Amino acid sequence: VDQTGPSFGARAVEALCAPGAPLSGLDVYFEYLSYEWGETERLRLALEELGAGKELCAVSSEGGLFEYGSDEEIVENLKVLHTGTAGDAFVVGTVTREGEAVQASVRGNRIATRPRTIEAFQALAAAGGWAVEKVIERHGERFTTRVFTEIERTKSDGRAQRAASVSRSRRTAGSAVSVILTAELGGVPTASP
Repeated sequence: VDQTGPSFGARAVEALCAPGAPLSGLDVYFEYLSYEWGETERLRLALEELGAGKELCAVSSEGGLFEYGSDEEIVENLKVLHTGTAGDAFVVGTVTREGEAVQASVRGNRIATRPRTIEAFQALAAAGGWAVEKVIERHGERFTTRVFTEIERTKSDGRAQRAASVSRSRRTAGSAVSVILTAELGGVPTASP
């Protein structure tokens, strides 16, 4: 299991709570839970143990569930998060964007992401009781200029399939969007009998 991400998260919370920092004086802590997406009962129990239904809870899935999970796994995890957290909870994460660059990368590198349109992801979020509050796009010329070297851009611009060239150069860099989810009022949708 990769410990780099959890270690970074813990250090970030520590820095944000330091004297003079934005969360200074607040009782904030970071807890990492290593868990398989199909084990939603384990997630439910962890949320209960943490008292997440009574406190502000922020959930992060960067480079995780929303990019690699199946539709069913996403919906089931979001349902558990919706019922196990307080009404002001929020979820942030990345979603692999459907598009030419991603498809080229998947074909060329056999990356296991599951690209989705924002509309498709919004439907999954709604089925789990959440609404996509904000989508933060990370692409365009500004992104390309900041991420790729001048040599990479020059090589890529001269090729017929620029998107495929760029994606091979940096895997799927820039192919994801960040999303912020907030709980929908009215609860988690249930299946009709």
